[in-house]
Parts: sequence; structure tokens; C-alpha cells
Amino acid sequence: MLLVISRDPTGIEHDDYWVCSDITLPPATVVGAYTGRWSIEDTFRAVKQTIGAQQPQSWAGDAPERAATLGLLLYSLVWWWFLGLKPAQQKVTAPPWYADKVKPSFLDAVAALRTEIWRNRIFVDSNSGSISTKMTDALLDALARAA
Repeated sequence: MLLVISRDPTGIEHDDYWVCSDITLPPATVVGAYTGRWSIEDTFRAVKQTIGAQQPQSWAGDAPERAATLGLLLYSLVWWWFLGLKPAQQKVTAPPWYADKVKPSFLDAVAALRTEIWRNRIFVDSNSGSISTKMTDALLDALARAA
């Protein structure tokens, strides 16, 4: 067994440990395999938990494969739409425990899409002067993150 320890030279990040059964691999390859896999796992988590792709009751024939494919397609379309926005519209919401967050998560992209859908659905036909923009934005943000 090969034990690989990854340390941050500045000491800010905690140490990471990996065990590998192939003792001929260089340590950088072992760490690289993990970091390359992380984005894949994050995608699967988002498709299952945020989109709900694991919930369809599809057991027969090609249905399970189609449900998974549809979930991954929807994930891709949401990101494609979000990344096509102007940078100022790509809102990143930092939770209290991660105040330094600067990169958008999939939840940020979904919230932006929900906000746009709600804005078009509710406020297009409404009287534009009846509610302040600040109040409207707060309402839309709450709706987008609660759904």
C-alpha cells in the first residue's frame, strides 16, 4: 500500500491523506486522480440532490438510463444558461459559514434561473410602481432559494 500525504506549504489548509494499492504510481498522480474525480462527484451530487434525478419511479427497460440522462442534460443546460449571463448577473451568495465564497455553485445557478422565471411570471404584468425594487429583489431571492 502507498500512503500519500498532501500538505499545504503555507499551513492554511489541512493535510490530506490517500491510500493507493498501486505502489508504482507517483504521489502527484494519486493526488491528481482524486482532484480530477472531485468535479465528477460534485456533478453527481448536484444532479441527485438539487435536480432530484434519483427520485423518478422508473424501473423498467431504458427508463432508468433516460432519467439519469435527462438529469445530466438539465444540469448542463442550467450551467450553460448561467455562464452565458453577464458577470454582474452571475450572483454568488455566500452563506455565513463561507464568507469568502467567490465562485458560483450549482445552487447559485439554479437560484438565478428560478429568480428569472419568477420575475417573468409574477412581475411582468404587475404594476411596476407598487413595490420597490429592493423589496422585489429580496422576495425573488427568498423564493429562488426556498424552492
